[in-house]
Formats: sequence, structure tokens, C-alpha cells
Amino acid sequence: MTIHVRDTKSRIDRYTILSQKNLDLLTEYWYKCGRPKGILFPSSWTGGYLDITSVNQFFKEKEQYIKVSDCCR
Repeated sequence: MTIHVRDTKSRIDRYTILSQKNLDLLTEYWYKCGRPKGILFPSSWTGGYLDITSVNQFFKEKEQYIKVSDCCR
């Protein structure tokens, strides 16, 4: 399955692959959140889209717990 990603790092839209396992996880999360119509992962401060700084900060704080390897960065 492919998904459409808007406004990527280079400010262009693109398609990328989404595995069935990740689709199942996102679908479960979507149902638990009440099937939101807008942003699936809104910023807790602004309610808008997450920016790259917020995502990087999250992974930096959780790195020791989720065991992100260097090949995935």
C-alpha cells in the first residue's frame, strides 16, 4: 500500500510505502482517537501539524526505550 505525504522536507508531495502491519497499527490508533477527520498526530501545543523539531525531540527523549538503531536515523 502507498500513502500520500504532503509538504515533505523538500516542500513537495510524495507517495511512500506503508506496510500492512503499520496500517493496522494506525487504523487501531485512529479508532481509539475517535476517528478524527483532521490531523492524526496534532501538536499538543498548537493543535496543528507536528514539525520536524518536535518529532526529533520525541525520538531523542525516547531513544533509550525504543532502541532506535543508527541505520534508522
